[in-house]
Amino acid sequence: KGVEKVQNGVEKVPNEAKAELQQQAAKAPNRQSKAPKRKMVDMPQIDWRRVKLPVKFSAVENPRAYLVSASVPGLDRDSVGLRRDDENVLAAFGMRSPTREEQQELWRAVDKHLRSLPAEIRERCTQADLAELIMQLGHGRFGLFREEFEVPRDVDWSGIESSYEDGVLRIVLPRQARAAYRPAHFGGYRMPEPFLW
Repeated sequence: KGVEKVQNGVEKVPNEAKAELQQQAAKAPNRQSKAPKRKMVDMPQIDWRRVKLPVKFSAVENPRAYLVSASVPGLDRDSVGLRRDDENVLAAFGMRSPTREEQQELWRAVDKHLRSLPAEIRERCTQADLAELIMQLGHGRFGLFREEFEVPRDVDWSGIESSYEDGVLRIVLPRQARAAYRPAHFGGYRMPEPFLW
């Protein structure tokens, strides 16, 4: 099966030769398939309640109430709550889980780390190892917070309110109105009544 020369010096392969070359190519091993295929690993389900989310609260006192607040963007609104744990202890809690995009970001970081490991170590990685790695990467950004506050005795427990807006958790602890007192008379002068809020 010969090759014919065309006018400009380019060789033209006859149809029979083309068919034979295609058959040989189909029988030859694919060089790209020689690289070992990496086993795809499913992303493990993470229980973010096991991860402590650090939250810094601040408190302000005024004559009418105590105000407690913390900046915690991305909380799951339904997970935010308050509970009276003891006679004068208030617990605040909430949860921040990663969004779909944040989960993908975590998985890309894990995948990059796995590729940097030697093959024998990578093969030994279990779902529990991957879950631990993901929780370490998400530490400080995702998880559950629970903070307890010792509440002053003058707080009106029935009036406690909380709100979560624009990533800020606010807790208002109203003070009980102090009982009005009758000032004593001193030398015919009466002390002024205290101004009550």
